[in-house]
This record gives sequence, structure tokens and C-alpha cells, in this order.
Amino acid sequence: MPFTTESFFDAWDLTKGICVLNNNHNVNTRWDSITKLETGNRSPNGKFYNCQAMLIYQGYSPHNDVINTGIVGTNRQHLDQLDYFGDFKKTLDLMTVCAKNEDQMFPDNIAEMFAYDNETVFSYKLQITKTPVQWLDKKWHFFCSKVPYIPKSTALCHVINKKFKPVWAIYNEIHNL
Repeated sequence: MPFTTESFFDAWDLTKGICVLNNNHNVNTRWDSITKLETGNRSPNGKFYNCQAMLIYQGYSPHNDVINTGIVGTNRQHLDQLDYFGDFKKTLDLMTVCAKNEDQMFPDNIAEMFAYDNETVFSYKLQITKTPVQWLDKKWHFFCSKVPYIPKSTALCHVINKKFKPVWAIYNEIHNL
């Protein structure tokens, strides 16, 4: 939801790369051994290690970022470079191979988190295509999930919990409507 009349396109120079949220701070937040991590396939942990397995399996550096695609800004050049749907079946087949974990690349508890996920594919494609990226800040990608609090500085609000009515109330309060 927009919370500002400020133009996203004035605030972000899309010639510098795709604008997206980096969610790395939510990976292994307790610094557990990966053999002890237990979370679901929608978790940042699952997405991080799933992308890492895909990259390693294809001979790339395992470095990757956990992406949240709730708000994305891009131009045609970087969208074409990302080539999200290029060789899409091959990408899904790679995800299947990684999830089977037959080569025991990761402990079973990690491989069990692997799933078909658009954000894992997005991160994988960013790495293999070397598409430039800019990290959105909380002003331009504010997560609204459990607590209906939205800072006045918010420009774009990602209403994860889909409870739009209380978010509209906050919007009206912020803007004195």
C-alpha cells in the first residue's frame, strides 16, 4: 500500500539495478548449527540454503541473498538481464534435484526445507545473471505483519498479513483523513 505521494521513480534510480528487499537478517537468527535448524519451506532459512544448493550444484559461488518480492522496482534492461523465466523448466528441475538431496550436499533437515519458491528463484537468477541490485530500506518496503504499527516515514507498506482494514485506519490517521 502506498503511504506517500512521493514518486518511487524519483527516489530510486532504476538504471543502477533492481530494487528489492534483502531479508538476510532473518537467516539463522539464533546462530544455530545448520544441523539443528528446523523451520518450514517458506522460511528465510529454507530460501537461503535452497538457493545456495542450486548455486553450488551449478558450479557457482554459494553467496546469495534472501529476497522478499513483495515490492520490486526495475526497468526493462534489468528485468531482461534477470531473465526470470528463461530456462524456467531447467530451474525447476534443478530445484527438484536439490530437494532430493541424493548427494547429501546438506543435512536432511535443511534439504527438507527446499521447495518451489519464487523468491529462491529470484535470488538464484540475480546471482547467475549478475543482475545489479539495490536494497530497499524500511521506508520503501515496510513489513506489516503482526503489529498494526506503521512509522510515519513509510512510503510503501507490504501488508503481509492481508489485514488491510486496520492498515487503512493507520493510513487515515497518519494523513489526518
